[in-house]
Amino acid sequence: MMHIMKYCCIVILILLLTVSAYSQDLIEDSYNPFAIHQDEMREWVDAFNAQNVNPRSYNKSDQTHQLDSLITIFSQQINSSTTTKLEFDLTEERDISYFSILESGSWAPSTFSVNDYDKNNRRVFSYRGDWDGDFDNVSEDNGIQFQTFIYNDQGLLSEHHIQDRERYDLELPFILITHEYNAEGLLIRSQSEQWLAALDSFQLLRQFDFHYKDGLLDYFVDYSLDSQRGFVSTDSILYFYNERDLLIREQNFGRIRSTFEWAHDVDRIFEYNNNDQISRVERQVGFILTEDGSPRSIDTLFYQYHSYGSLQDITQIEADTFNNGYILAFELNKRGQEHDSTVRFDQVNRIRTLDRKYEENHMMLKYFEAVSRRGDASCLDGGYGSCLQNTRTGSYFYSEINTTSTEEIAPSASLYTISPNPSQNIIQVLSTEADPSAVVLHLTDMQGGRVLSQETRPGASVDISYLTSGVYIYQVMQDDVVASGKVVIE
Repeated sequence: MMHIMKYCCIVILILLLTVSAYSQDLIEDSYNPFAIHQDEMREWVDAFNAQNVNPRSYNKSDQTHQLDSLITIFSQQINSSTTTKLEFDLTEERDISYFSILESGSWAPSTFSVNDYDKNNRRVFSYRGDWDGDFDNVSEDNGIQFQTFIYNDQGLLSEHHIQDRERYDLELPFILITHEYNAEGLLIRSQSEQWLAALDSFQLLRQFDFHYKDGLLDYFVDYSLDSQRGFVSTDSILYFYNERDLLIREQNFGRIRSTFEWAHDVDRIFEYNNNDQISRVERQVGFILTEDGSPRSIDTLFYQYHSYGSLQDITQIEADTFNNGYILAFELNKRGQEHDSTVRFDQVNRIRTLDRKYEENHMMLKYFEAVSRRGDASCLDGGYGSCLQNTRTGSYFYSEINTTSTEEIAPSASLYTISPNPSQNIIQVLSTEADPSAVVLHLTDMQGGRVLSQETRPGASVDISYLTSGVYIYQVMQDDVVASGKVVIE
């Protein structure tokens, strides 16, 4: 049986950088170049540059909501699950995420991640580390992995440096990913290198070359370091488009281990609806394993959309073909999304490294992922048809941004603050005005539930002794002025 070549050095790097990730939902690491599939490097770079080229309008009047937290439930087995929470603190220059795990009914702090941005909205520095539960304790001193981003004259990412704690302190290099572009700003080469102290230089481990025709990606070649053959090409993909420049086919080729010859291995066929949204993707696998050149197996992705235009779900169907020609199909997995159809995607202020999902055109409320329980005794139909079990569900929680001005919220937010913070039994609204008027105070928990709505005056005590410990979103409202933030109740 023939196999496509894989290389241990790349696997080691992937494990090195991904096993340390603190959550399957660690969205900051969704842009980790070593944690993505070989044919997604260009998509990663394009998405990264798009975040910088299109500056985020931070807390402007056209934004109505801000993402505060994301709670995810992982269910690996029936009646067994793990619940995690990501909380976000967003400013113009910095995005911070805090990760917790639900243990015995209480949130246990785990890790944090910080992303710093320059005046042009470009991510220039990132680090993550272990979190002790103190929202102010996220300095570089607590970091365990560091990333630095450097840009060319076009404002496109040219260098991506990754260091662990020891190398960062000693100012020693470790992993370097470089990107080259043509005159049109299209990515033409990405290289991954690792610093070898014994040689006092970088060693090239992997390279991606991208070739274009009429501005569209024509083909791509993946090069890797092989212990016997040196630095050689290992995989390649050809791309085909229709008259509207929509991708309709990807043809994958790989090297055969025994002969090192190129062989056709995977095809992906794309179909679209009348709105040019993907409606169907057929993946044909295993051409090199059959004598007549036909695919060994076929699975298909079916895309459905909500009436308001955002993605509803993607269902993967796999077909089994028997010797008598009889075909049975079953659902392999399914991923779905729910949105608030009244809020557009660009109306939401959210952490900049949160990967936008395909056709996520409205404010995300929930998502789910389900996989087949085929072979499970509890699946009574024997594994064919629909036999899915949810393995991951995510819920997004927002606070409303209220402003009637075209200016940023920050100036008016300073009129009111909450004290003390952290608090225990009593809180007060403080005002910078000499003769402050009455205000309305709202407190919302991180699950989106309103726990307090009370009229008060700045300086007056508000009882919160009945509230459980945790982080809450506060809003202080006085006519058209709204101040908001987070308060910790101990």
